[in-house]
Amino acid sequence: MAAKEKKTKNGKRKERPFSETAVPEGKKPFLTRPSKKKVVIPPTEARKKDDERNSDAIQWKSTSEQATLLTESFYTVCGSRLSSLERESIPEASVVPLSDERDRSVESLGFHMKRMVPKWKDILCGPRDTEQESLRAAGSPTLLVLCSSAVRCIELLRGLSVFTKSCKPVKLFAKHIKVDEQVTLLKEQVYIAAGTPNRVRKLADLGALAFEQSSIVLLDMHRDAKGLTLLSVPEVRDEFWELYRTHVHQRVLDKQLRLCLF
Repeated sequence: MAAKEKKTKNGKRKERPFSETAVPEGKKPFLTRPSKKKVVIPPTEARKKDDERNSDAIQWKSTSEQATLLTESFYTVCGSRLSSLERESIPEASVVPLSDERDRSVESLGFHMKRMVPKWKDILCGPRDTEQESLRAAGSPTLLVLCSSAVRCIELLRGLSVFTKSCKPVKLFAKHIKVDEQVTLLKEQVYIAAGTPNRVRKLADLGALAFEQSSIVLLDMHRDAKGLTLLSVPEVRDEFWELYRTHVHQRVLDKQLRLCLF
């Protein structure tokens, strides 16, 4: 170990072994202050705890149970306004199961979408055939992500970056974006969109947002700080089911559009 020199009172230098724990002469050892840095739980552990806490949530159940619970919630909110044809239950075949190969973190969302959409390169990133693209209806996203808040929409869009690098997603929420701006954006080809039920319903009612080309509506079932989800916040839940009743339900019954609980 390298030697370290130290001056004495008479001005001469003497050598003493270097030690990381050595205490200067004439001074008492002291304890260092505890670090103020926030302790960060590793992502894998955080997800594991989240999974354990939410293991009884609807998104963890079988597709059959999910279809039944979704139908019950739909009837609870819209039952009095449903016609005899609309009262048909949400079929199990219209609920997409998630792969067990990965966890359900935001980082794994892109992986799950590739499993759900085999031809994702053309359907989620835009067809390489320009003639095929010209036949596509404007303002009709292949994938529509619905969240309870704008912040969560942005977070899930980050999880879809593998697709959005080649085609810009459309943000359909009220935070910092006006309805007129979104109407203009929806006049173009859209492949991925994320929004809140209230704003999405408004755009659909205006005719700016269509579902002809839509194949998956992904419902974000993440619990917020209060433990609430898209389907447990009353005003958000009611807006979603009204949107579903007027614009989505018939396509789900016809098996042209599927639901996925993430």
